[in-house]
Amino acid sequence: LISRFCQLGPTCRSAADLYPLLRVLAGADGFDAMVRDDAIKSLRDPLSVDVADLRVFVFEEPFLPRLLRSGFHPELRAALRRAEEALAALGCEIVHIGHKELPEMTLAFSIWAALLGAVRDEPFMRIISDGKQTPLNFFTTLVEALRCLCSGGSTARHTLPAVGLAMLENITDRFKEPAASFVKRGASLRSRLDALLNGGRSVLLTPSLLTPAPAHAENLLRFTDAAQTGIFNVMQLPATAVPMGAGACGLP
Repeated sequence: LISRFCQLGPTCRSAADLYPLLRVLAGADGFDAMVRDDAIKSLRDPLSVDVADLRVFVFEEPFLPRLLRSGFHPELRAALRRAEEALAALGCEIVHIGHKELPEMTLAFSIWAALLGAVRDEPFMRIISDGKQTPLNFFTTLVEALRCLCSGGSTARHTLPAVGLAMLENITDRFKEPAASFVKRGASLRSRLDALLNGGRSVLLTPSLLTPAPAHAENLLRFTDAAQTGIFNVMQLPATAVPMGAGACGLP
């Protein structure tokens, strides 16, 4: 079941390449049980969509509270504004929203972690134990995390994000009641998003990153920023990250 929340889409040079590629990929493949046989029927030709009919909700601020995330870089804020202006020029109705309309977004990272834990078939700590008779525990995983840090982010067996996720899952398992509360908040957020998006007649515009492209492995220190995109995985909503050119330093 967890594969519902861990779906990766294609990366394309141009947005024009997405539709033909998705038509090739759509449909049952005999391996992924989460793929619908009729998936291709839900793909609409982008040329048949009148963009001017769309209502665009712009969530201008990062989801998490300031102490739990990176700062919102001015270049990313400006990029979001350019996207908004481009859609407005096409005739879209622009509506600015924030945490007042989607209050659960302040808990995006916790909701993501709780929903992943709620649907897993096997503890992630066991999955990354390499089939050992004695699986990793919290202490040995902590030691492996320290090894990853000393080795630039990974060892021969594990990456720091994988080890970190295993530790987070282990901590979440020790606090069942808060985790169940985050699952409920996730259901509430999904209901709000469904009402907001109105059956595909509206879109939500948010920053997918909070800073320009970071240095290699720098995102290991910014792992909570993943909530900007990860929340849409566990909401099981389609999402697209669009590059908005390069900043003053030449970084995307």
